[in-house]
Amino acid sequence: MPKFRYATWFLLLTPLVVVAGAASVPAQGPHQLLMHYLDEAGSEQPVRTVDDWQRRRGQILAGMQEVMGPLPPEMRRSGAEAPAPAPLDVQVLEATEQQGVPRQTISIASRNGERVTAYVWTPKGIAAGEKRAAILALHPTGDLGKAIVAGDGKANRGYGLELAQRGYIVIAPDYVTFGDQKSHDFAKDDYAGGTMKGIVDHMRCVDYLQSRADIDPAHIGVIGHSLGGHNALFVAAFDPRIGAVVTSCGWDPFHHYYDGKKLANWSQPRYMPWVVEKFGADPDRMPFDFYEVLAAIAPRPLFTNSPLGDGNFQYKGVKKGVLAAREVYDLFGAPLALQARYPNCSHDFPDVQRREAYAFLDSALKHQPTATVPALQFGTRERVEIKSTADGSMQPSFITLPTGYTPEAGAQGLLVNVHSWSGDLNQRAPELEAGANALGLVYLAPNFRGMNKQPEACGSRLAQQDVLDAVDYVLTHYRIAPGCVLLTGSSGGGHMTMQLAGNHPERWTAASAWVGISDLATWHELHKADRYGEMLRGVCGGAPGTSAAVDEEYRYRSPKTHLARAVDVPLEIAAGIYDGHAGSVPVRHSLEAFNVVAAANEARAASADASNAGKSQVIDEATIAKLCSAPWRLNAPTADAEQLDPMYDRTIYFRRTSGNCRVTLFEGGHERLELAALEWLMTKAKTGD
Repeated sequence: MPKFRYATWFLLLTPLVVVAGAASVPAQGPHQLLMHYLDEAGSEQPVRTVDDWQRRRGQILAGMQEVMGPLPPEMRRSGAEAPAPAPLDVQVLEATEQQGVPRQTISIASRNGERVTAYVWTPKGIAAGEKRAAILALHPTGDLGKAIVAGDGKANRGYGLELAQRGYIVIAPDYVTFGDQKSHDFAKDDYAGGTMKGIVDHMRCVDYLQSRADIDPAHIGVIGHSLGGHNALFVAAFDPRIGAVVTSCGWDPFHHYYDGKKLANWSQPRYMPWVVEKFGADPDRMPFDFYEVLAAIAPRPLFTNSPLGDGNFQYKGVKKGVLAAREVYDLFGAPLALQARYPNCSHDFPDVQRREAYAFLDSALKHQPTATVPALQFGTRERVEIKSTADGSMQPSFITLPTGYTPEAGAQGLLVNVHSWSGDLNQRAPELEAGANALGLVYLAPNFRGMNKQPEACGSRLAQQDVLDAVDYVLTHYRIAPGCVLLTGSSGGGHMTMQLAGNHPERWTAASAWVGISDLATWHELHKADRYGEMLRGVCGGAPGTSAAVDEEYRYRSPKTHLARAVDVPLEIAAGIYDGHAGSVPVRHSLEAFNVVAAANEARAASADASNAGKSQVIDEATIAKLCSAPWRLNAPTADAEQLDPMYDRTIYFRRTSGNCRVTLFEGGHERLELAALEWLMTKAKTGD
């Protein structure tokens, strides 16, 4: 690897104490090569440990200050020598209530006599002694400033109010030159530009949050879109008290920003004038880049939203930045702490991605939401009892009719969602249900003997018949458009989806199986010491090898046994690349399930025409092994790997198609992308593929 240099400033004592080195302007190399640092002698050293990374991180912060100006010494917020925060001098300017949440307008002291005005939402019902998680909500570009995240202005920007409705205490300050800071005079302050002033103001907002007795100081997050998106990254890089970050439409690497030709846009007084004054708006000379900013936040949870049609920041650059920063997250053993979404839209923060971001914050900050925002529409849901044609027992299901359903008009189709391993018919899939409602589909949630812990459940003939009986009940009692019976499931539901596709292929227009178990015996070996192993032994009568009868139970209940018969069913098999490492079902289960179908397709083709022999899509063992071990992706990706699919809005690391079957490994863990599953199913229903 060629030598390169980063900043010649070094981090000493703490991540925020920076001491100048010999050179005032550091020479630059490829910022995306994150796993190297410079030692005290100026020699390049590999990053092998977390301690090594802290050296590199210090050099990143130094490079940022070469462009933004220095962080004032009194703003250090970590380390033994960090000073106590200055008095906040909180002034309440107004008190009101907004959509059920009390809101104050406050003013707090920043530094050098300057003040910051902000909205603060404090949800009702906080008990005495309770400590809530809190959010710093940073607004996008707009004269209204903080009012934008309160729901004024464009749609999909009201995340400050929405998070407050979700139960967070939220502070939303004005950024310099907007809202109540619109008349700021840069000639009278001591900052190099608005970016560093914003960092200081935002850190003072964190000081405010930490000063409150009703806020847990260990659970503070930041969110922002566009202008707020990159400011969220900047403040989180410098302030270790911020525990989780959401950034939307706020960044791409400088060489990708308008192809590196408009870097001068970053040199406005409200941003970083030194971009032009010191570095000539040349991305090759910049002392830092966004690859490094993301990495400097590791291993704290970070969610980035980058639409495919964003005219300001290119998703292709964001994708490169995420892939580079992931090396650092991997170093910390936290690959899923860095999440990226690539929705098929313009410079926006759509409902789906905002909901995902809110759930991401909930998990990272250990927050139990008090409301779901925005609300989803599910249609009319009813529980029914259906007589089993196998044993005569009455088996429950939930049926949800789409909004506006009438017997005369009917529904556009039927979507069957089979529950997960430890679930039952009560398990909800909010985005899937809302999507079915929007598309005019009847949504069916069958029970099929409930949790997979007794012989009647877990892919048995009885359980399969329960699903088929429930489908027949819907088709008999409701008007459903012909040729649209769709099947999906995740985890244990992915297992059941593949089981039904293999055993009853004629019943499904299309099927979509996510993170499913395809071989119960090998899954038992992985989980023999935990509750899943115990459940499997209860289902099958013992561990594999106990007897021929027990082994037959494992064999029959494994989808791999039957999937060769699914060659005519459009079948999607998908898994998050980290499942099995940060989840319960290794991706091998999905890859080997695909291989059963691919081998059957190969055999069919060879039978029809001997010249087709040898044209196989079966995934070889070397590729499977590579995808099942760190770093969980190929050294030389195939043409369809590391791509983006607008349906998925995630990076795809591996994809292969054989006949009607497709397997996909995407950026993620043990999860189903509900809308991606539904969109794929509807595409197959419409095309008849």
